[in-house]
Amino acid sequence: MQLIEKKAYLEHYTEYCEKLKAKTLLRALPKQSQKKIIADFSTSDYLGLSQNLVIINSAIEHAKKWGTSSRASRLLSGNLEIFTELERKIAKCKNTEEALILNSGFVGNATVIAALLNKQVLKDTPLVFCDKLIHASSHLGIQIAGATHIKYKHLDMNHLESLLQEHQHSPNPKFIFSETVFSMDGDVIDIEAIIFLAKKYNAFLYLDEAHDIGVFGENGYGLTHKYSQDIDCILGSFSKALGCFGGYIACSKELKKYLVNKCGGFVYSSALPPMVIGAVTKAWDELPKLNNIRSSIFENAKYLRDKLQSFRIDIGNSSTQIIPIILKGEQEALHLQSYLSQNGILASAIRPPSVPPKQSRIRLSICAEQSSSQIDYLLQLLVPYDKRD
Repeated sequence: MQLIEKKAYLEHYTEYCEKLKAKTLLRALPKQSQKKIIADFSTSDYLGLSQNLVIINSAIEHAKKWGTSSRASRLLSGNLEIFTELERKIAKCKNTEEALILNSGFVGNATVIAALLNKQVLKDTPLVFCDKLIHASSHLGIQIAGATHIKYKHLDMNHLESLLQEHQHSPNPKFIFSETVFSMDGDVIDIEAIIFLAKKYNAFLYLDEAHDIGVFGENGYGLTHKYSQDIDCILGSFSKALGCFGGYIACSKELKKYLVNKCGGFVYSSALPPMVIGAVTKAWDELPKLNNIRSSIFENAKYLRDKLQSFRIDIGNSSTQIIPIILKGEQEALHLQSYLSQNGILASAIRPPSVPPKQSRIRLSICAEQSSSQIDYLLQLLVPYDKRD
């Protein structure tokens, strides 16, 4: 009987995957290409720090001193001093009272948001006003909490205000969620405008700077750096520009105390390995030294954006190191990815549900490792791509 039930469940999973396959939306782990890679535009290692020997050696030293595992959650015996030191450093650089290290940006968004929106704690159902293109992890956190989910048009502050006005007399607690640099479109929020609205309508403001930290702001400390006193909670990632792993929250003392007690992703997770903390700490220390690399990334990104637009390729409203080539159809995105791969270029094909329907794309990331000649080679392949068989 148990075997029959198990088989029935498997059939449902198989049916689900078959439906995805029919829509050209089935994902699979990519195979390692046997062709020579000329340039990689698929990663988020914007500053190239994952290959930095100083950072690698710091990870090795920490592993030798503390081992390969923290061996417990931080609330038990895993709270090594290196965690506290890194949190102090992040808080100081972010101009916040406190910081809290998390096991990943995804876990951070999903479980921190779920904790912030807890109905029992808030004694009411919160109203969440979120940009419709925020990360799936943020949507998951809202869903877990069972909050009222109110989406505003992407980066449209007028639409956000109209929704806030509509609910301004509601006694329910209000939250605003957005990214600073959007991971699939490469466009940027108007931070001053969203801070103004959060204050005007007494809303809690939560910003995700995963693709911002390390690349933008003074010393690479993010677009939120000079506004942090006006933002209730800032989430960042160590796995993008810092080239490591994990994430953090920058916030007030009161909020950190609450999350240490209520955020399931923190409470019930083993602490990150000491070698990861060693790498992150050294990477964080390197950020102020990398202004020339950041300038090069901005120059190369602008050059590529300008060229693609001159070729009448749709890049949306990208203004950062993330540049989408928006192709509408799933097959078209897969075809272009394959064509680039055959010619030694790695790039990511992004399809629904990661992006809205009819918004499939090739997502290009401009990183420190790419040379001008590699970018020109990519451009040669792309033009006139629409005239190729």
